[in-house]
Amino acid sequence: QRHRLNKKDFNKLLEKGKDQLSNFYEQKKDNFNPKDISEFDFRDQGVQIGNASITGKIDKITINPETHEMLVFDYKTGKAMYDWNGRYDYELVKSWKHKNQLIFYKLLVENARSFRGKYTVNQGVLEFIEPHKDEIKTLSLTIDTQELAQLTKLIQIVYHKITNLDFPDTSEYEQSFFGIQHFIIDLLEKRI
Repeated sequence: QRHRLNKKDFNKLLEKGKDQLSNFYEQKKDNFNPKDISEFDFRDQGVQIGNASITGKIDKITINPETHEMLVFDYKTGKAMYDWNGRYDYELVKSWKHKNQLIFYKLLVENARSFRGKYTVNQGVLEFIEPHKDEIKTLSLTIDTQELAQLTKLIQIVYHKITNLDFPDTSEYEQSFFGIQHFIIDLLEKRI
């Protein structure tokens, strides 16, 4: 309704959404647990990465009280991914963004006032709402310590640049996955 769709498109998308959610519920209803945390908002959790304040909202968190681990979930609409290796530039960028999102969730949880020192996050899961051949696809990520360290450092660098109104010229970078990686390396190596 907020996107000002015409009535025909709105009704078509509404039906599609109802069908997908019904299918998702039927396939995943046994995985719902009243102890799971849904839509946890980190706005008031005082999460700091260096000087940078970060926040976000996680769709679902499950807790293993025996191991003190949390598993973070992000629900995705659109076409499912089957692995973390994209074949085309668009897929590489999408995969990179989704990986960083799950790593970012680890930073949120482990640095949040409510969870700091109590829980760790070692894995994240994407659940794709739109079924592929009537099956809900999930994609798990074991969080890599090197990628975690890189994102932690990158957050601090970007925060510093923003607060100092230091916006580098990005016109020399290719508009591609490899251009993004080149830009990140230049940020991390303090070349820009």
